[in-house]
Amino acid sequence: MTWGWALLLVEWAVRIGAVPLVGRRHTPHAAAAWLAVIFAVPLPGLLLYWFVGTERLPRRRIQRRAGVPRTRGMGLARVAPHAVALLEPAERHVLALRSDLSDFPLVGGNAVHLIDGAAAFIDQLVADIDGAQDHVHLLFYIYEDDAVGRRVADALARAAARGVVCRLLLDDTGSANFLRRRAEGYRAQGLQIAASLPVNLWRFFLARIDLRNHRKIAVVDGHIGYTGSANIVDARYGHKDLEWLDAMVRLTGPGVHQLQQVFLEDWWHDAGESLADPRWMPPLTAPPGPDRVQAVPSGPSEPMEAFPQLILAALHGARHRVVLTTPYFVPDEPILVALQMAAARGVQVDLVVPRRTDHRVVGAAGRAYFQPLLDAGVHVWRHHSAILHTKSLTVDDTFAVFGSGNLDVRSLYLNYELSLLMPGRDITERVRTLQTAYMQDCEPLNAERWRARPFWRWAPEQAAKLLSPIL
Repeated sequence: MTWGWALLLVEWAVRIGAVPLVGRRHTPHAAAAWLAVIFAVPLPGLLLYWFVGTERLPRRRIQRRAGVPRTRGMGLARVAPHAVALLEPAERHVLALRSDLSDFPLVGGNAVHLIDGAAAFIDQLVADIDGAQDHVHLLFYIYEDDAVGRRVADALARAAARGVVCRLLLDDTGSANFLRRRAEGYRAQGLQIAASLPVNLWRFFLARIDLRNHRKIAVVDGHIGYTGSANIVDARYGHKDLEWLDAMVRLTGPGVHQLQQVFLEDWWHDAGESLADPRWMPPLTAPPGPDRVQAVPSGPSEPMEAFPQLILAALHGARHRVVLTTPYFVPDEPILVALQMAAARGVQVDLVVPRRTDHRVVGAAGRAYFQPLLDAGVHVWRHHSAILHTKSLTVDDTFAVFGSGNLDVRSLYLNYELSLLMPGRDITERVRTLQTAYMQDCEPLNAERWRARPFWRWAPEQAAKLLSPIL
């Protein structure tokens, strides 16, 4: 047998063997996309599938997951007295699934402050770090080695010099520059720094390397918490003519303990240090606020697909209006259909996305979905003066979501994300006001003009769409 025939037999063995393997692990759409790649280039396709097509977590992370119920129980005990047992009648149809989405309960007594813009967030965060008395915990996807990153790290170093415990957990891919160039220097100044989901040659073969920790969390003294879309990086990151447009939530009240709990679990997974100590969940000192919140963590090791279930519950429960802002829009089939069905039953659905993104293929795939949405009556808006990065959702006047997750397959099913549910007319109105301000800087798409675009504009988008289940 010649080498040519041997290679042909191996390639067909790979193609045939991939059908049951890929079909068992993925939805039909994702499986079809992966099989198309493997059938086209069998050996490279199989290698690509091995490295980024399976949900292989590091063995150490799987083992440490067994210790989560004990530490999470501590957090649940702290917030239990603030749990809200009943919902307002207008909220029940939207939040029917809330108790199934997260171990954390909906808690009252919080004060939620929306921070518009990364610069304002950094200013407030540095001020809170400078006022810290016991500990500061930060978890971010991107922590860049730039003026902003060094400013926050210098504030942490000042806090550490005062005896404040400062922990910094950073995604190993998103924060690679800071971790490689600056981490050791700041460790020498008293900071505890760990890499989340580290990427190295050994893990390259044993675990999937593109499962990332995309969360953004800051907790100061167990009394102040932050979450949202902003990273620790200059707003002009990666672009000379555009800035990233972000927003964050600054939270006081029992909801901070839920953010703290998510950090503690991730720190345990990646740093190997158990923080099951009541010190990190101190008694509340701030006066009770009017807002209710619930943290919903999601990711490969969470018990259910909480983030897509949350989005679907909101879309199916909406009666009047839904507004979504997201930088990356590559929906799966259930979310696409839910958007179309909401518009078909008379709900005003506004989807706000940036005109430009930093991922061309992802942006092109997202644009391929605009026509069916426009035809269904969804209003699609494209923000043109910045890269809109805020991830937010408002439903009617009863429900808002703020967090780190995008409306793409990666955030929905692969990355570790954190969403903050916030029911209530007042907080929904505040988030909707922010969304409306974004829309004032947008151009609405017209269904007929979008359909009339030339072939060379829409053909690449349709090609990119074929890859959307695996983007």
